[in-house]
Order: sequence, then C-alpha cells, then structure tokens
Amino acid sequence: MPDPPRRTESLVIVPLGEVSRLAQHALSAALALGNEVVVVSVQPDPVKARALVEDWDRWQPGVRLDIIDSPHRSLVQPILAYVKRSVHADRRIAVLIPEVEPRHRRYRVLQNQRGLLLASVLRARTDVVVCPVSYRLKI
Repeated sequence: MPDPPRRTESLVIVPLGEVSRLAQHALSAALALGNEVVVVSVQPDPVKARALVEDWDRWQPGVRLDIIDSPHRSLVQPILAYVKRSVHADRRIAVLIPEVEPRHRRYRVLQNQRGLLLASVLRARTDVVVCPVSYRLKI
C-alpha cells in the first residue's frame, strides 16, 4: 500500500500578456487551485512592460506580477526557465495556461497555438502540473 496522500504547499504560475477578461477568468481559476499565485508576463518591449505594470497596479488583483524581459520575442523558453527556477522540494507547481476558445469550431483554427506549444514543452521538460483553462467567447 502506498502512503496516504499528503498536503503540500502549492504555487500556481499563470502566463499572461495583458489585463483583460481572460486574465480575470484565469486568475479566478488559479486562486481556486493554489495558496500562492504568481502571474508571469514575457515582454520584449520595455514600453509595453511598463504599460502592463501600470495597468496591473490600477487593477489590483492581489496577485504578484513578474515581468520577464525577452528581447528575442521568445515566449516558451523564458517561461520554462522561470518554472524551473521556481521548483522547490516541498512545493507542487501548476502552470495554468489561459486559452481563448471561440464558440464555433470553424473559428478555432484562427486562435494562436502558443498555449499548446508551451504546455507540450512544460510536460516534456518538467514535472509540473499543466492546466489549460478555456475562456469561451460568445462569437
């Protein structure tokens, strides 16, 4: 018989690019999943990074925002490195990946596939829990 499951500390990492309804939806889900939530935003442009910080401060969601500078416009590798730095022996990590999902299937091919790529890389290179969360559009 295995030992019974034990409760551990948890960290939920949410990659986001802007303050939006998608961000609100993702953070609500993340706060329900873990006791510590951090938003990570990869920003190639310092002006856009400052604008995001200003919007974040005005919004005040009660969640820490970490900006990652990425002058090469890479999204996956900076987030992978951030996740690997966050690994701690006594803590489980979940990465909640928000995805926009149109109501009609014919529009789904138009959606960006970065979330799918990020999820695949995280599953292949880490032991974190990957949680896609869909935000369904009404169009």
